[in-house]
Amino acid sequence: MNNRGAPYARKASDIGRTSSSYVHATEADTPLTVSQERITTPALVILLGSTASITALELMRHMLTLQQTDQRKVALVYIDTDEPNSSVVEFRQYHNGIFQEFPLRIAVPVGIERVDRINQEYGIGAEDPSEPHTFVRGKLPQYFSNGAGGIRNNGHVAVCFHQKTIYDTLQRALASIMRISTNEGTQRRNEVQVYIVTFMGGGTGSGILADITVMVRDLLALQQYEQRINLFCMLPETVRGANLADLTWRKSNTLACLLELLAFSLAANATAPYAYHKHVREKVYNLTQDAIANEVFLLGRTVMDDPSNTARLVGLDLFQRIANASGVGYLEHSKQVDRRTLGETDDRSLPTMFGTSCPLEVRFPAEETALAFAQLATANILPHLADYRPQPVTLDDRSKREWLREWHEVAPVSANTSNPTTVQPGQISFDEFVEAEQGRLNALWGKVQILEADAEARLRYLINQKYVAEEQLIKETPTAAQAGESGVINRRMHHLQTLQKKYLFILEDLKEQRLPPIFPRPVELEAELTQPGRSWFTPWKSSATEHAREVFLKYNDHMALHARVTRLGLLRQVLQGLLQYVNEALETAQVWFKDTSVDENIHELEVKGLNSSAWLGHLDYPHPHQRHIFDLRSLRASDGHSLAAERLYIWATGGERVLTENVPLQSCYVEYVDECIKYLSNKANDPSKDSQLRLENQNAGRLADSVVAFFREKYMRKFQDMNLFELLEKAAPPNAKGQARTKQISSYLFEHLQHMRGLMSSLIAFEAELWSHGQGNLDTSIYLGIHWRSGGGQQDEILRLALDALVSLTKQGQQPVTQLSFDPHRLQVSYGQHAISIATIRDFYLEQNSSMEAYEYHQQRWADVGNSLQGYMPTHSSEEAQRLVRERNALGKNSNMPLYQRLIRRPGVF
Repeated sequence: MNNRGAPYARKASDIGRTSSSYVHATEADTPLTVSQERITTPALVILLGSTASITALELMRHMLTLQQTDQRKVALVYIDTDEPNSSVVEFRQYHNGIFQEFPLRIAVPVGIERVDRINQEYGIGAEDPSEPHTFVRGKLPQYFSNGAGGIRNNGHVAVCFHQKTIYDTLQRALASIMRISTNEGTQRRNEVQVYIVTFMGGGTGSGILADITVMVRDLLALQQYEQRINLFCMLPETVRGANLADLTWRKSNTLACLLELLAFSLAANATAPYAYHKHVREKVYNLTQDAIANEVFLLGRTVMDDPSNTARLVGLDLFQRIANASGVGYLEHSKQVDRRTLGETDDRSLPTMFGTSCPLEVRFPAEETALAFAQLATANILPHLADYRPQPVTLDDRSKREWLREWHEVAPVSANTSNPTTVQPGQISFDEFVEAEQGRLNALWGKVQILEADAEARLRYLINQKYVAEEQLIKETPTAAQAGESGVINRRMHHLQTLQKKYLFILEDLKEQRLPPIFPRPVELEAELTQPGRSWFTPWKSSATEHAREVFLKYNDHMALHARVTRLGLLRQVLQGLLQYVNEALETAQVWFKDTSVDENIHELEVKGLNSSAWLGHLDYPHPHQRHIFDLRSLRASDGHSLAAERLYIWATGGERVLTENVPLQSCYVEYVDECIKYLSNKANDPSKDSQLRLENQNAGRLADSVVAFFREKYMRKFQDMNLFELLEKAAPPNAKGQARTKQISSYLFEHLQHMRGLMSSLIAFEAELWSHGQGNLDTSIYLGIHWRSGGGQQDEILRLALDALVSLTKQGQQPVTQLSFDPHRLQVSYGQHAISIATIRDFYLEQNSSMEAYEYHQQRWADVGNSLQGYMPTHSSEEAQRLVRERNALGKNSNMPLYQRLIRRPGVF
C-alpha cells in the first residue's frame, strides 16, 4: 500500500483576528483536497450517436465536483444525426456555460441522388468513379430527419459530406483545452488524451467510428501532440424493448464496425511504401502500419436493463481516467505506457488492441447532502427568522449635539453674506423713511411683502434640499465600512431607527422654540411720521427723525421675524414629513420577514429534505456500479432509514456537543439566526443598483431559498475537506458491542469492497488460451484510489485492515494497486484486461448463435440481392470498407483468407 500522505495548508477556519487588522484567507490557505488540480492531461471526449450523449451527461455530473480550471481541460464533441437527448439539453440549460461542449448535427444531404461522384482509389492502383470510399454499390443513402435509420452507410455518408465542419469542430475543441491561461503556474502541455464513445449497434456511431478516429489521428499528428486514442464501444445486449430482429441487426452492425477498425489498422500492410489512402470525399488521410487507436474497450456483458445504464458506466469510467492527477486516474495514465502487448498481434496476425474496463465507485454526494441538510435546517430556523427583530438603538449626548448643530445649520436666518446657505432677511435703508409721506410708505410696505416672499422662497428651496437629502438617506443603507460588519438588514433597520430618533429629537427641540407672533403693519407709527406735530411736547424735527427710525426698525424687524417664523414652520413641517416617511420605511422593513409564507415553506422544505436521496443514504442517480458511502445494511435502522445520514446532520448542525452532551438540537437553530441574517442580508442588496438599495424592495418570498443557500454553503464548508474515513467517524453510530472505532469503520469499507468484488467482471467473454501466447499477452489491471491522511488518525491502517479482511479484490485472488486520491469523497476501483485478441471472443469467432452469424446473415442477404429496393441494407459503411473486410487479398498478398474469416475458429482448423 502506498503510504504517501497529502500535505495540507492552513485551513480557513484557523485564520483569526490580529491586534492590528483582520487576516483574510487566501487561495493558498485552501486544503489541497479542494484546491489541488485533478486533471493533469487535457482530454478530448468525442461522443458519437444518441446513446453516447448519456455518457457525456454522466461524465458532466461527476465533473461538477471539479474546480473550474479542471473543467476547462475537457472538451466534449457531440456528433450525431439525431436530435440531442432531452436530458442532456435540460442539463445543459441548467448548467449553461460550465462545460466546453461542441454539439454538431450531421445528415445525409437531401438531394444525395444528384451529387456528382468523385474518382477515388479502389483496390491497388486503380480508380473508381463511383466513389467507393463514400457509397455502397446498389444502395442510395437515405436522408432521415432523426437518426441514420440503423444503417451504417447513412452515418458514413453524412460524415463524408460534413468532413470539413467536423474537422474544424474537432480543431476548435482541441484548441480550447490546450489554450494557455493567465493563471499562476500554468504550463504548456504537449499531451492530450482522446476518448471516442459510441454504441456499436446503431447506424450513426457504428458507421462513423473509424472515420472520426482517423480524423483525430490526423489532427493530433498535425499539431504534433503526444497522444493516446481510446475507443469505448458499447456492444448490443438483450435489453427491454429490443426484439430478436433488432438484436441480430445490431450485432451485425457491431461486428462490421469492429472488422473495419481492424481493416483500417492493417490496410497499410498491403501497399508499398506501406501507406494507405483513406478518402473522405476530396480529403485524403494517410494511414500507416499501426492500429488506428491505442486501445478499444468493449463493453458487452454489463447485464444492464437499459442501454443508458451502460452509457453511464462509460461516463464513470471516463471520469476516473480523466481525473488523472491522483488515484485510479493517475495509475491508469502512468501504467498505460507499460502495456506494450497492445501493439502485438495474435495467431491470426490481428492486432491485440482490445480491452475491457469495469469501473466501480463508492462516494459521498457532498452537494446533494448539503442541500438536503440545508432544506431541513431552513425549515427549523424559518420561524425564528420570521420573528426576528434587531436590538433598539441607544443614543448618546454627542450624537444629539451633532444633530442640533446639523439642523441649526439648515437655512439659518442671518445677515452674514459670506455663508451661501444662509437666508438674509430683507433690508430697507433708513433714508427711504426720512420725510416719507403716506404714499411712499405704502410703496415701502409693498416692498416689505416682496422681500419677505423672496426670503420665504429661499427658505423653502434650502429646506427642500435638506428634505430631499434626508429622503434619499432614508432609502439608503450604510455600507459595512460605514456601520461595521453587521448585515444589511441590521444596518438598514438600525439606520432607520437612528433617523427616527433624530427626527423626533429635532422636532421636540423645534417645538420648544417660542417665537412671538408676526405683528401687523405699524400704522400708528406711520401716522406719527406722516403727521408731524401730533405730539405738542416733542420738537418737530426731533420727532420726525425718531418716528422715521421707529418705522424703519419695525419694517426690518417684521421681515426678520417673518423669516424666522417661516423657517421654524417649514422645518417642523419637513421633519413631520420625514418622521412619517421613516416610520413607514421602518414598519415595512420590520414586516419584511412576515410576508414569507412560513408555514408553507416549512412543510415544503421538510418534504424535500426528508424524501431526498441523500437523506435516505442513496445517490440521486442510482446505478449498480455506484453506491453511497452510507448505503449499507449496517448503517440503516430496521425501518430502512439512514442512521448515518441523520447522525451526520446532527453533527454538522449542532457539533460534537449535541452528539455527546445531549444538547437539544432545536436550541442550536436560534444560534444561527444572527449569522443567517447577516448572510442573506448581504445577498439582498446589490449596491451597484439604486433600486436595490432599500431592503423593502426585495422579494420576501425568496427568503426560504436564501436561507437554504446560507446553510448549503455552511454544510459544504464542513464537508469539502472531510474524507470517507472522517465522514464515517462522524456519522456511524457507536457500536453496541463496544467494538473499537477503527475496526468498526474498517468493517464498513470491507462491506463496500465486498460488494465491489461481486460486481467485478471483464464485461466481455473471451478465451485468451485459444492461442499459445494469449495468456502471456494479456495484461490485467486492478486499481484502487481513495483519500486518507497519514498520522494519528490511522486511516491508512483502517484501509489495510479492510483489504486484509477481504483477502483479494478479484475472484482470481488479486489485490489492487492502491493510490492516494486528492478527491476526499470517492473510493474508486477500476478493473481492466488489456491486449485481448478479438479472435478469442466467443461471440465473434463462432459461426452460430453469435454476432458473426448475424453479420454473415445480413451480409449474405445484401450480397445476394444487392438492391435496397428489396428492403435489404448493406452491413458495411462503404464499398471500400466492404472490400477490405471481404476480399481475400485486400490486406496484402500474404492474406490467404478474407479478414472476417480470420476471426472464425473451427474445430481443428486454423
